[in-house]
Amino acid sequence: MIYFEIDKNAEQQIYRKLSGLKNGTPVVLRNAINNTAKEARNLLFDRAQKVYTVKKGRFNKAATIKRANAYNLTAVINIKGSTLELKDFKTSPATPPKNFKLGRQTKAKVKSSNPMKNLEIAGIKAFIVKFANGHVSVAQRRSSNRLPIKTLFSTSIPKMIGDEKEVYGVVEPKITTIYNKEVQKALEKYIAKNVR
Repeated sequence: MIYFEIDKNAEQQIYRKLSGLKNGTPVVLRNAINNTAKEARNLLFDRAQKVYTVKKGRFNKAATIKRANAYNLTAVINIKGSTLELKDFKTSPATPPKNFKLGRQTKAKVKSSNPMKNLEIAGIKAFIVKFANGHVSVAQRRSSNRLPIKTLFSTSIPKMIGDEKEVYGVVEPKITTIYNKEVQKALEKYIAKNVR
């Protein structure tokens, strides 16, 4: 979870700018915080998509925003999700081949900066498979026997977004700048509407 909240100094500064319109301060802050949370979520997703090869739709489903209100000036970005299948990242081939070619190698990469990697453990190659229910996965046999097979997994959206080195750590400094701009915009809008 990622929290956005304000300190008392910011609250007092806005109150002074509103010439004592006390009721306006929570409205201005609420709007600024909610807009910041929305923009921060988009920035985090955009950055994660540059770093990881996961498909965009996965991010949109993983995050919700608990919006701030005039009584609780805190917005929370909740990012949930279990470990994703390797098939949710870049793989080659991307779909199951119509006829298996002996010796064909399935490759994948999770991070955009990494090269495609052959998927093989102890001489057992991974492959793209379409199950009876239509679901497509990257799978691997557990032994030299034909069955059983296991689906291969990688990482989760929360771990990607929380990546201090390449995702959250890169975006976090920009959030304060966004917040300051949103406060100014919300303040100007409120003054234009309510102060005569």
